[in-house]
Amino acid sequence: MLNKRYDASKDYFALLGVHQQACEKTIKQAYRKMARRYHPDVSKIHNATEKFQEISEAYEVLTKFRDAYWRDYSRTHRIHGKANGSEKNHRNIKNPIHVIGVNKPRCAVKTASLPIR
Repeated sequence: MLNKRYDASKDYFALLGVHQQACEKTIKQAYRKMARRYHPDVSKIHNATEKFQEISEAYEVLTKFRDAYWRDYSRTHRIHGKANGSEKNHRNIKNPIHVIGVNKPRCAVKTASLPIR
């Protein structure tokens, strides 16, 4: 694709303040919150117009071109694959969760107890 509608060097997720795996609902909530804060008619910040345009661009890219953008962004910043030159140890040693061996935190869903008959 020669005519890209986004800049792969920008981190649009960070502009909106969300994680790279955030769902569409979270992205929309973050956009609305930031748009209210930096709207030029409401905000008294001196660069509110520029910030509002950046936020609008980030939201548009993440809603329309999310998969293509993430693929190009990760390729540009080497998020997947060998970042340090070692393919064997792909986990972050500094993270104590990986040292313990727990990969993912458990979901905090409460289940209702059934009455015994």
